[in-house]
Amino acid sequence: MLARATRNAKTAAIFFSACRKRATKAAAARQYNTTPKTVAKWVERFRAEGIRIDGAIAVAGVARKSPFVMQTVANVMNMEIEVPAGDQAVALGAAMFAATAAGVHASVDEAQRVMSSGTETVYRPDPEQAKRYDEFYARYLQLGAFVQRELTPGM
Repeated sequence: MLARATRNAKTAAIFFSACRKRATKAAAARQYNTTPKTVAKWVERFRAEGIRIDGAIAVAGVARKSPFVMQTVANVMNMEIEVPAGDQAVALGAAMFAATAAGVHASVDEAQRVMSSGTETVYRPDPEQAKRYDEFYARYLQLGAFVQRELTPGM
């Protein structure tokens, strides 16, 4: 998933992809429950470093295959997630940077405006669900701190 920062020189990127292995239901549930929390932690870190993140652009396979997971991620992150149209979003993004570096476009913003394939779907967070996930996330962080402090000292 790419985090979309402000449309100026400050751009942050967060990448994650869904595992395509065959998995048990329990393993799939663990992945489903941990991935959004992990991404939320990354976003939190970028923001702590002063990088503004307004939304996300999902480019992994799950973005187009599982509306349920994408809506959950939008709720957990409490931000909009766009799914680009087309199958080659990552390659197109690389081409935008290359076109800017080659001088075809004056800025990445201009390249995005001219070359973008558009948006297929936008997932917007449900405020009630986002609040619930914020509460779960706070408990998740408390548990992580406890495990690190009490169960794995010195690691």
